[in-house]
Amino acid sequence: MKAEEISNKLYNFENGNFEKVPKEEVNDLMKNLSINIFEWKKRRRICMEMVNQFAESMDKKPAEIIELIDLETDEQNNVKIPNIPV
Repeated sequence: MKAEEISNKLYNFENGNFEKVPKEEVNDLMKNLSINIFEWKKRRRICMEMVNQFAESMDKKPAEIIELIDLETDEQNNVKIPNIPV
């Protein structure tokens, strides 16, 4: 994108000359996002339950199991699950 195009888009945005996203589309996107976040939390919980079960049966700490199986966690990657109102 060229600087002139960006300047034009910024000018239009600042002056209210832009196409608004329909409310139905926004609602659909928010619903889809909420579903994906719910699934993320569910899978994360299931994975951590498995790690904890392995740790308990192997007499190790969960952090040791995570390192042993080379599992990447959200915390290691500085990822936070967003709080999106449903």
